Amino acid sequence: MTELWELGRSYNPNRVLIYADKVLGIDPGFGSSAFGIVLLQVADGQIQVLLADQFERPRYEDMINKVTDIIQGLNRRNVDQSILDSCKIYVDGSAPELVSSLKDLVGETTRWDYINEKLLYCKKHDLDLARYMNVIPVSFSTSAKDMLLHTKELLEHERPLVAINPNFDKLITSLRTCISDDLGKVNKEQTSYDDLLDAFRLALKGINLVKKQRIQE
Repeated sequence: MTELWELGRSYNPNRVLIYADKVLGIDPGFGSSAFGIVLLQVADGQIQVLLADQFERPRYEDMINKVTDIIQGLNRRNVDQSILDSCKIYVDGSAPELVSSLKDLVGETTRWDYINEKLLYCKKHDLDLARYMNVIPVSFSTSAKDMLLHTKELLEHERPLVAINPNFDKLITSLRTCISDDLGKVNKEQTSYDDLLDAFRLALKGINLVKKQRIQE
């Protein structure tokens, strides 16, 4: 992955482009588990990491405030455009309370009958759930393997696509130490910062939404 680390030096992670497509991946963790957050931006023919961090033993309120600050920060930059027009949020669906909080934060319905209806409808018709909502719950039990393969495909693309600035050393360490089985289950004992890796996988899942012409030769 030498090219990957070199590409990470070619951009400024503090340079947030107003109209660039963005994806926020969140792997919630409270109590004994860590909370991972990754923010990606598609710009200059790259998938650029703008934020990648893992918080140990966080409080629920602190993490909600953290995500609120991220979203409000993007909104302040997009004075002529709603954040919902340029950013999708992928979150582990095993934390329904967090999913509801995030949906309420961005002004979406928190009714789980509607959410489950759309989940089933999109699964049945092989549709992109992000067409119907901006906070997208993801089931690791059914999507872990596909997300891992998708991440591997982007990281090993013949033309380097994913740019990870050296400042995001936790994410780099996580990718270097990642060990998983054939079902896409990450060995959490041998993989460093595994919750951050899960957030990264969630964020990259949203790269399917990016128009092909935004990542050009």
